[in-house]
Amino acid sequence: PLFRKRRLDIALTISELHQRQRRRFTPPTDREEPRNGQGSLESAILSLLRRHAVGIQIDDSSLDPLLPSGLDAGDGGASVGELLVKHPLAIRAMLGCLYKPGSSRVTSPVLKNKCARLVALAVVAAEQNCMSLGEKTDKSNEVAVTRMILQGCQLCEQLEIMVSFLVSDGGKATGPPSAGLRLCNLATSNAAVAQGATIWAKELTQGSEFPTSASFPTLSVSILSLVRRIAIDQPFTRRDALSIALGFTKHSNPDVSYQKINAIKEQSIRLMLCILSKGETSAVLSGVSLRLQQQPELDASLVRYFVSGLLEIVKAPVSPAFARVLAQFLRVPKCVDAVRSSYFGEPHQSRLNNLLRSFDKLPVDEQQELSRKTDKSWIEAVLTTYRLE
Repeated sequence: PLFRKRRLDIALTISELHQRQRRRFTPPTDREEPRNGQGSLESAILSLLRRHAVGIQIDDSSLDPLLPSGLDAGDGGASVGELLVKHPLAIRAMLGCLYKPGSSRVTSPVLKNKCARLVALAVVAAEQNCMSLGEKTDKSNEVAVTRMILQGCQLCEQLEIMVSFLVSDGGKATGPPSAGLRLCNLATSNAAVAQGATIWAKELTQGSEFPTSASFPTLSVSILSLVRRIAIDQPFTRRDALSIALGFTKHSNPDVSYQKINAIKEQSIRLMLCILSKGETSAVLSGVSLRLQQQPELDASLVRYFVSGLLEIVKAPVSPAFARVLAQFLRVPKCVDAVRSSYFGEPHQSRLNNLLRSFDKLPVDEQQELSRKTDKSWIEAVLTTYRLE
């Protein structure tokens, strides 16, 4: 027994000697104060980002140091707004507290007003920077922007419990506007509300309970229409809109018919094509390629639907950068099987052949030998894959 105990003690000692040094980050508490520059805006921003990174909900102790007071109130909060513009993650954290559904949403009216006011200060500061660069933009009022952000938050809460809602197509609405129409108008005219509404739609649709809910067949159509309308007018929301569209390709509900599920996924594909036509070509093709690799069971008809819509948008000649991304997508095995099948119609097949044959005429940098060989190799590979030697 003593010999076994001795061997166990030696093993434990060796294990402790070879263990890696561990560091533990202690979440900040309300009693902690910034060590350097107490009360400074930089320390307050750092504290807010730290709390957000570890998953602690934003509270009054995080926002009060950022609110204009004393000498900072003399400039109307311009210094606070300029600092927030340099830290977009802080703005996104406050918008998430206002718009995200579930337990992460702030319920206190006072705390909501503080978050909305700080975001409004950032909006005003960003507009001032644009005006200083000579860009023509309308000057917003801090109070008006704060009200718009709070109103958008309230409208999102109302839409969560609805079965469906209407979305504006850009024309004038007849009759009293509904909650969906008001949110659409706010999001298309205010960048902060647009980002908040996109965060709300992303968190709601990517939750585990949404695909199995009773409102999924009808609410999905409304949300996709809202996101598409926002993505058209607000360019910076297009990456989140793409994430929402890709998320819908994974949804399934055994209580909903195949035709309805397929129609929702086709609408999400049309949203991807809309984002692609607005300039996010590389992001869309890369995202779809990754989704096909991660989800090979995706219906082949949806892949053909995406490729046919892509061929209606893209025409030769194309740039070498676009051709590389497109060739990478077309070489995904799931895409090859779907496009080379007999179900891919002749008009689309001829368009694809003409586009692929135009790759031979792409400008190649003759001075860089490695780049020239690489371009030649992937061109030959995609032509061989689709039997166009």
